Amino acid sequence: MDGNTVKVPHLIVQRAVADGRSECVWLWLFGKKVDADNHGGHSAGWVEIAELKKAVMSVIKKDDLSDEMIGLASIIVPIGIRRIISDGDGLFWTVSRHDSPRLFLFGYARVANECGYGFYSHIDRINIPVTALFNGHKALADAVGK
Repeated sequence: MDGNTVKVPHLIVQRAVADGRSECVWLWLFGKKVDADNHGGHSAGWVEIAELKKAVMSVIKKDDLSDEMIGLASIIVPIGIRRIISDGDGLFWTVSRHDSPRLFLFGYARVANECGYGFYSHIDRINIPVTALFNGHKALADAVGK
């Protein structure tokens, strides 16, 4: 992942979109980006929910965002994120509440397994523009070719 692109598992994204899990896969990948940004470019595997909400809000304040992303963010923050977190719990992450609420973000192979997508290979990852991630779940689906 560099400043302009992010690696995404395109087959997982395609299957998640087809299964109606586009919001969850988007939040999972967005969370991984926030996690890497907060830990010097390396994913620690977790992100505090407050940090995730703050990152989503900072993205929607940018002038160059699509209307779809602004609409998505208005749903996700603050109320809708609870539903998405609940929907993705056990598939894309697990929720830890012991100190401050945070998500432990699963790796690609575990997500593929938990969602019933079969074997995952790291060869599956492709680079997409980071703007596709910031422009919401529909832009993400378009970037990986649905």
